[in-house]
Amino acid sequence: MQKLISFFIAFIVCFSSLAEQAYVLPKQTDSLKEVINNAKNDSIKVNALLRLDELIFLSNPKLSFNLNNRIILLCKDNLRKNISAVEKLFYKIKLSSSFNNLGVFYTDLANYEQALFYYEKAIDINKKLQNNLGLANDYNNVAWICVNQSSFNKAREYYNNALFIFKEFNDIKSIALVLKNIGNIYIENGEYEKAMQYCQESLNLSIENGLPPYVLEDIGRIYFETNDYDKALENYNSIANYYKISGSIRDLSFIYQSVANLYRKKGNNKRAVEYFKKSINLKESVNSFDGLDKCALNLYEIYKEEGNDNKSLKYHELYMVIKDTLNVMSANESVFRFEIEQEYELKKQSDSLMFENQLIVAKNKAKAKTEKSKIVRNYLVGILLLILSLLLFLFFHYKKTKSQKFVIENQHKDLTSSITYAKTIQAALFPTDKAVKELLLESFILYHPKDIVAGDFYWLEKQRDTLFFAVADCTGHGVPGAMVSVICNNGLNRSVREHKINEPGEILDKTREIILKEFEKSENEVSDGMDIALCSLSGSKLKYAGAHNPLWIIRENELIEIKANHQPIGKYRNSQPFTTHTIDLFKGDCVYLFTDGFADQFGGEKGKKYKKANLKKLLLSINVEPMQKQRDVLQYTFENWTGNLEQIDDVCVMGVRV
Repeated sequence: MQKLISFFIAFIVCFSSLAEQAYVLPKQTDSLKEVINNAKNDSIKVNALLRLDELIFLSNPKLSFNLNNRIILLCKDNLRKNISAVEKLFYKIKLSSSFNNLGVFYTDLANYEQALFYYEKAIDINKKLQNNLGLANDYNNVAWICVNQSSFNKAREYYNNALFIFKEFNDIKSIALVLKNIGNIYIENGEYEKAMQYCQESLNLSIENGLPPYVLEDIGRIYFETNDYDKALENYNSIANYYKISGSIRDLSFIYQSVANLYRKKGNNKRAVEYFKKSINLKESVNSFDGLDKCALNLYEIYKEEGNDNKSLKYHELYMVIKDTLNVMSANESVFRFEIEQEYELKKQSDSLMFENQLIVAKNKAKAKTEKSKIVRNYLVGILLLILSLLLFLFFHYKKTKSQKFVIENQHKDLTSSITYAKTIQAALFPTDKAVKELLLESFILYHPKDIVAGDFYWLEKQRDTLFFAVADCTGHGVPGAMVSVICNNGLNRSVREHKINEPGEILDKTREIILKEFEKSENEVSDGMDIALCSLSGSKLKYAGAHNPLWIIRENELIEIKANHQPIGKYRNSQPFTTHTIDLFKGDCVYLFTDGFADQFGGEKGKKYKKANLKKLLLSINVEPMQKQRDVLQYTFENWTGNLEQIDDVCVMGVRV
């Protein structure tokens, strides 16, 4: 197994090395900077800034900090303008990405309070947008902070939330990472067998899918904690080789720190010192404070044990500087962000001179006490001034927040009012209850939007002796879904009214053509569309065509399923003409059209999906009942199943009895 892992790592390392050399070329960063400086469209500029940040965030954290603040300003500036819903969605998603990036920046500085501040901003945006993948990444990052604060139960909760979302999207890379992180929690709790299960699952996924083997670090730690030092070192060296060639300096610093701890545990102080120093040098090169204090403390303790007062004093001083720096950063949320780093850089430059002075001080204890008193006094004065500055900052921040709260409350009121009015406009596109009852004598429609407005809609049209009816599910829900539904509804109307098409398959073909032409007007690529079940009824002859959404017919207590084409009404690389199915209906037949919202709803005792199989059983059990009663049973079942859980999608079910 170890040979297989070694071969896999060698392959990944070589591939990563070549990829990075081809990827992070100065020409690429120069071209991005040119785009940033010359782009007239802010959306292009924002994308270029984010791309540049991806290339440099490990090697230049300060530049990454500045780039993300610039992105935030651009996004906020555009969101204050009168722009389209698609543009608003774009800038909100990019804004949440930059908030998340700043959270990572402050996590690397071990300033967890400030990191959480930005993660919460990102989570708030992604929850409102229902951007679940973005939300999962936020949860994963917050969980890491919880681990560092020893809040393991809270960390496991965040990791499980992230894992659930990543599994929904089949994001293998992220699943492997979260499994690794959950394994790390079990390591912290001393549950090494459980930890190895999660870590091994993560490693298997990485090997099967050609992903970086990050989890080898955690597997090494399990062996370390169970005193199998040879296997621990073997895993540490394997992942260290990957980090060396891939250029992951910060990650390599943690591996060296782990190797140093291993050698110290084995009693090999010489090797421990070597690796603690390597770790410190790497952390300093990328301005990462995370773990720097522990390295300095270990070196202080080793030199003290060996009786080397000079070096012991040096690393104790370094430890105290780092510890004080982290305390100040934790207390002060935003003032003087980089002052600490500059002070630390100056401290490093003056190390040699300072330590020479300390040797002289050590020979004169009385003088040392005096000097120490002065240092303590100056330090306390500095702390008092810092606290005073913080209090002034908080006072002015409170006044500003109070005024902003009034503005935000009014904006929220106006926004809610606008969306409520949009619901009235959207409802005007739907057939009236009177029209439905006149044209479909025995029928029901169960319509439950997730939000005020929806992406699901139902459609009804009469042309001569043919009646058309449909249930459709447009991309998304809420305001974005509603906007797409207006375009799709219009496409259906034009296909039947203007182009006089009466074959369901041809109607869907023409509707797709109309929708794609509308989306091509946008400068940005739009991949939205809809799934639909469309029927035409003339006498007892039913014709059906569908995009993803099937048609169910219940006849004499037997369910017949007519399957849809597996393609949406929208942009699709392998688009084919839609198929029209013709069915002869008999008196008493029940026809059902629906979107996926009902079957996909989470609920019940175990919080699982309702699923189509259960929906089939339910309809088979009630199909002989009057249509209104069928609707009531469906509504009761849905509400009872959902319980206290959140509705995850719009719901629309139509039933028609011949």
